Amino acid sequence: MRAIQNEIRALRSDFKSDLGEFRLSLRDDMRKDLNEFRGEINRKLKETTDDLQTTKARVTETEQRIAEIEEWDGAASDALIQALEKQEVLQAKLTDLEACSRRNNLRIYGVPEGSEGNDLPEFVTRLIKSELGPQIDVVDLGIQRCHRELAPKPPRDAPPRSLVLCFLEFRVKEQVLHTAWKNKEVCYQGKRIFFDRDYLPETLKKRKAYAEGGILKELKAKGIRFQTPYPAKLRVFFESGTQIYECAAEAAKDLKKKGFSLENVKGPDSTQSKQRRLATWEKAGADRRRQPVDQERIRERLRSFRRALAKKPAAKKSPKKVKKPVTPKAKKSPKKAKKPAKSPKTAKKPAAAAAKKATKSPRKAKPAKPKVSKAKAGKPKKAVPKKK
Repeated sequence: MRAIQNEIRALRSDFKSDLGEFRLSLRDDMRKDLNEFRGEINRKLKETTDDLQTTKARVTETEQRIAEIEEWDGAASDALIQALEKQEVLQAKLTDLEACSRRNNLRIYGVPEGSEGNDLPEFVTRLIKSELGPQIDVVDLGIQRCHRELAPKPPRDAPPRSLVLCFLEFRVKEQVLHTAWKNKEVCYQGKRIFFDRDYLPETLKKRKAYAEGGILKELKAKGIRFQTPYPAKLRVFFESGTQIYECAAEAAKDLKKKGFSLENVKGPDSTQSKQRRLATWEKAGADRRRQPVDQERIRERLRSFRRALAKKPAAKKSPKKVKKPVTPKAKKSPKKAKKPAKSPKTAKKPAAAAAKKATKSPRKAKPAKPKVSKAKAGKPKKAVPKKK
């Protein structure tokens, strides 16, 4: 029994020493992990602070650049609008000069291709004198130049190119034109031909807008007399009086008010109006530069961001609490092994089993059972201590 007790004491001392070593090693590991975790948090916090300072500097620089760009954009927009206004004036003058250079020109539409032969001036002179000769009192028309419209030759089924005539005198050109208009129908080889002024492409487009918008057709249906003066105006003779319109959009708007059924006609969009419509971006930094309160708001946000970063390590301590429940489990496991050593009865049973194994007499253990069975009639409780 003393040997067993000594062994139990030795086991207790060994278990205590092992448990103490385990506690020390666990404490050292936890301290090491905590120090590493703290160092990593400090390092990341330092990196975040550095990045934040860099970002703040870049934001400040960006704001300065944006302010400079906005100032430049305002000045550039004003200069551009002024340049466009001048460009519109110059464009109008240039258009007027080109139109004046065409004042002596005349166009003839509907003359078949190739009918002029090799001598176009002679052909045009014979055409005008044969169709309009009796009404023209000019012996020499004074045609300086004449040619077909500068365009590729059309196919046979397409309408022919117009003839462009340049007269030496404006008076002769106007006499030929008005004579052709008075005759109303001038034919060549059984086909009707038309005489008209040599308009610019822009002017011709504006004049066509009256017909494409259905304005002229509606006026003809109503039996209202009208004229299209140079360059692209519309003169309408109402019963209440004469009205002159500068463009097709203005005419359509006014005629709709008077009860005419017309489609919507868009007016010509000037270069300045296009620029003012396109340059509609708002200045983002105008109020920012005027109100320093926005700068304070940005600084306050940066401070709140720093506070949030400072609070994040405290929130990250949760992993430490996760490690603590692991340690009591390791402590409880040796206690469970220690319980059988504390109870003397449990300690005696393995000792008796070890003594039986040392004797190695399994056959003698069998006859011992019948002795116990015989003693059942008497006092069986005393037989158990005898075996011990």
